[in-house]
Amino acid sequence: VVVVVVVATLAVGNQAASQSMMGPFFNQSLTGTVGFRELLHGMSLQQCHDLCQQRDNCTALFWQETTISCDVNKHNTPTVVNDCYLVSSNAISPEDCRGHVVYIKETSPSGDLPLPTPRQAEWMEGKDKVVGALSQFMHFGIPTFWEEGDEKDPTGTYHDCASNANYCDEKSCGKYAPCLTPELFNPSDLNPEQWVMAAKQMGVQEICLTAQHEGGFVLWPSNFSDYGVASSLWKGGKGDVLRQFADACNKYDVGICYYLHPSCDHYSTMVLNVTAQEFSDQQVGKIREVMLNYGPVNHFWFDGKSTPEKSFGIRYPYGLNITAHFKRVIDEIRTLSPTTLVSGYREFGGDIANSYGSLNLYDSGPVPNSTSMDIVGNPSFITPNKFYPLEQVGMCMQEGPDGNENTSPTYWFWHPKVGHANASRLYNGWLHLVGHGESAMINIAPNRSGQLPEEYVNVMADVGKAIRDTFTTPLANISDASSTCNSTNGSVIAIIDLPSSHDGFDYIQTKEDLVHHSQRILQYSVEYRAHGSNNWETLVPPLNPMATTTDKHLLGDRPAGTDPRDSFVGFRRIDTPIVTDTSSIAQVRFVCHQAITNPVYLSSFALFKEKVPWK
Repeated sequence: VVVVVVVATLAVGNQAASQSMMGPFFNQSLTGTVGFRELLHGMSLQQCHDLCQQRDNCTALFWQETTISCDVNKHNTPTVVNDCYLVSSNAISPEDCRGHVVYIKETSPSGDLPLPTPRQAEWMEGKDKVVGALSQFMHFGIPTFWEEGDEKDPTGTYHDCASNANYCDEKSCGKYAPCLTPELFNPSDLNPEQWVMAAKQMGVQEICLTAQHEGGFVLWPSNFSDYGVASSLWKGGKGDVLRQFADACNKYDVGICYYLHPSCDHYSTMVLNVTAQEFSDQQVGKIREVMLNYGPVNHFWFDGKSTPEKSFGIRYPYGLNITAHFKRVIDEIRTLSPTTLVSGYREFGGDIANSYGSLNLYDSGPVPNSTSMDIVGNPSFITPNKFYPLEQVGMCMQEGPDGNENTSPTYWFWHPKVGHANASRLYNGWLHLVGHGESAMINIAPNRSGQLPEEYVNVMADVGKAIRDTFTTPLANISDASSTCNSTNGSVIAIIDLPSSHDGFDYIQTKEDLVHHSQRILQYSVEYRAHGSNNWETLVPPLNPMATTTDKHLLGDRPAGTDPRDSFVGFRRIDTPIVTDTSSIAQVRFVCHQAITNPVYLSSFALFKEKVPWK
């Protein structure tokens, strides 16, 4: 398990509490060739750390904390309790070694830290500055109307084509087999203005509509496909969903985002059997049509490119040079609209890093936001001096067996057989995503009428109200604090003085000044002093590097310190205090234990009282 580690000795009450953290080391996967190695027995973690600090040729260390053994030849790790293993290496991947701790010596960053572009900064801030980086995914297409799928598709997420192959009959597919017939698409009362007004109430900055989902069905009359609304029964084939959608977004000032999968079109590959060149021409042509006619496009969300063959069909023709194809797609976007953001495909010039899983961050997922040391994702695929904000996609209005759980199955398209999330679940999702320094994209889909169900609209309104009522006016706050971060003893960066009498607070919100100084803080804690006391005690603990982890980390567990992002602040960090009664607190301070470079800069540090309509 790779963890962030700092050594800090902090005054907690009248007692100096030595945190089980080491520094100055930070987490990073190692790749390359193993060099110097030295195995020492019976050493404490502190002794191992100090020894590595003294050795010029020691760049990292392992320390074995349990009796769990790992394959030494494969993982280069000790197999005996309290063994210290010093290495000079960038070739170690210890993610399979549970119970082992790896530390990598920090080095000064070369050059300036990457800064977000103006468009990235605008996107992270959101149109509603209180709600922030919240977007709405909207899956709408043929699967919405496939009644047979209500019974036959066990996953709850239908696709236009390949996943339906076993269910295809004359009614469902006809000549389009294995793709669903476009005649199924027939909303009775399409109303994109209703979508947009509901999104506005929730505080959504943009709606990301599936202009073309994986199967290839397009929601506009395209010159590059006959598989779309023009071949449907809706409005006699004269309807145009994107026209109504774009007009509504522009009318109410909600950003336009499209899911338009440039490397997956099952209809073209499995029914038309197009060549690789024809496929690339079609997809780039669709991108161009959408940008020229249905904009301004704020954001494109591109799904995984994977391989041509997947379990549910052929995504793109064999022989397609996917690298050249995506370069062509990105170049077209940059030519027509340089300010349009692209999620995914950082290796081809994209702007945003994706993490997947409903309220989960996988061990292999990207580091929060961006830093100069590892940035986000695989460093071999990215531009080292570019900032990459993080976006999480996976939370849905309908999710889990009853529709209101953060678990599988995930219903991307509207489903008539299950319920939906209540406002509390979506609000908590917002806290755990936006409050962990990333953008949240929550999927909320229209039903067969072409509108959002009324109960969805009510939930969205309650979520927006809860966020605004809670986070518009702080109990107390300070702005623009800066100081050097001392990794030995910890440094106080900001102190909030509270009034002599108050009702307490439920959240601590911290923001780094990313726009001017990038992301710098690697480890922190929050402390408090009660009225009548001279002692500072823990309010939000630092990351616990010894915490037991599994293959994925559930969010919302800041006090346990088990989420890998718990040591970062980034654009926006919302923490819950471990103290139940905060009404007797006189002062709150932010303590930095480790930074990439000094000084560190906070744009704000604030306390908020929760006010939600369901309590």
